[in-house]
Amino acid sequence: MKKFLLLSVLFTILAFSCYAQKPSIAFRLGGNYSNFSGSDAEELDLKGIWGGHGGVIITVPVVKNYVGIKTDIIYSMKGAATEDDSLRITLGYIDMPILGQLTAGPFYMEAGPQLSFKVSDNFKNESGRTDLESINNSFKRTSLSYAAGAGIRIPAIGMSIGMRYNGDLSNLVDNIDDREFRNSLLMLTTSFGIPSK
Repeated sequence: MKKFLLLSVLFTILAFSCYAQKPSIAFRLGGNYSNFSGSDAEELDLKGIWGGHGGVIITVPVVKNYVGIKTDIIYSMKGAATEDDSLRITLGYIDMPILGQLTAGPFYMEAGPQLSFKVSDNFKNESGRTDLESINNSFKRTSLSYAAGAGIRIPAIGMSIGMRYNGDLSNLVDNIDDREFRNSLLMLTTSFGIPSK
């Protein structure tokens, strides 16, 4: 309930900003390097895996050319695996961050909260460990996290290149056997703006 209340408040802020300023729209596409953090993830000796992300960005200027509010609606692949790939967990999310953005020349920095909705999961366990089966089908549908990143704009071609880190604040699975897993994600991303009239 708290997550949905937070999302409502954040989108109310964004809607108010859109009323006052003309937003810009861009498409985002890039790669993810994800893993799990937490005591149980460390005990399983999980390694990071590569995935991808893609979606739409809406940026609303608050102080022209210096301060803005950015929201993404993107599909993002997350997960982790053992080194021999006998255990692999792959999750798909719709991520919806609300970020404050500071701009200085071509460079920008951004940070804020993010709400994620799980839309897919794949659990492969060929490790022979039966104690892990309780994790399967126990992934939460929503997760709350923080996001922070930086990048550079190339206005001549309407392109931006950046890096962003996402870290979960909430546990990834329901509290089964007190297991502790959280998503940890590094995004390498590009975006292409839609010219405004």
